[in-house]
Amino acid sequence: DNKSAVLNFKVTEDMLPNIYVSATLIRGNSDADIPITVAHGYLSVPTEKKDSRINLEIDAPAKVNSNSKQKIKVKSIGKNKNVYLTLAIVDEGILQLKNFNTPDPHGYFYAKMGLEVSSYDIYPFLFPDFKSKKSSTGGDGYDLEKRVNPLANKRVKLVAYWSGVLKSNSSGEVSYDIDIPRAFSGNLRIMAVAYNNSSFGSQSAQMIVADPLVLSPAVPRFLSPGDELDIPLNISNTENKATKAKVVIKTEGPLEIIGTNKQEVQVEANREKFVYFKIKAKNKIGLSKIKFEVNGHQKNFID
Repeated sequence: DNKSAVLNFKVTEDMLPNIYVSATLIRGNSDADIPITVAHGYLSVPTEKKDSRINLEIDAPAKVNSNSKQKIKVKSIGKNKNVYLTLAIVDEGILQLKNFNTPDPHGYFYAKMGLEVSSYDIYPFLFPDFKSKKSSTGGDGYDLEKRVNPLANKRVKLVAYWSGVLKSNSSGEVSYDIDIPRAFSGNLRIMAVAYNNSSFGSQSAQMIVADPLVLSPAVPRFLSPGDELDIPLNISNTENKATKAKVVIKTEGPLEIIGTNKQEVQVEANREKFVYFKIKAKNKIGLSKIKFEVNGHQKNFID
């Protein structure tokens, strides 16, 4: 009636995660010069069971200092209390290099199913003048992961923690401790993945690691004997108040400091300041180390 048709059906659990509704329309015509009209249509109807999704809540500080121990808590919200859970805390820079998204197990196990049937129609054979054209387009992609440098950088300690499988308590809570390395500065992504039988869930949160004073030295990988150069140290003040920074440079190995090894500078609130030291490579071969010690905001910072 009114150029429409209605079909009512009951959705059952065996219809997860989606079903398909197919419709075929045949419209007759009294005019013999105009053939009958046939049309086909398919529609995917997503279905979801409320208990199949585990809602998680991550309790972690939004901003912390380096060289500290942090406790991360995850709680299951809702009926699913007894869950198994894993936690991953990884430097956001690493995740961006790999284009890594937070895992979504519910989206994986309850992903849309394909129709997986072939349709046949004799209508084109009855009226050969009406033909459908088939076309397909495509193209070759490229692997973005190839831009990752295969050489490891041993000077910087990477931050990547994985908790293994944890069991929640009767309240649906899990806690996990991590140690943030000294002099690390950046953004950590906290990723939680939980499951309980056929129920799944995931959640993510951000944790910024930034000391009141962030030290960023520009140190070369190698020097030849006799080389002299200026070593810059960038001091970033992340606090809302200015401070006096007392800077000391120390060296180990075949390096010597030319001139003073101490400086004192004023770093304004939420600003940066550069200091420079001059060093020289001795006529020896060996491993060298450069260490910066900065005192500001009544705290000591080392890089």
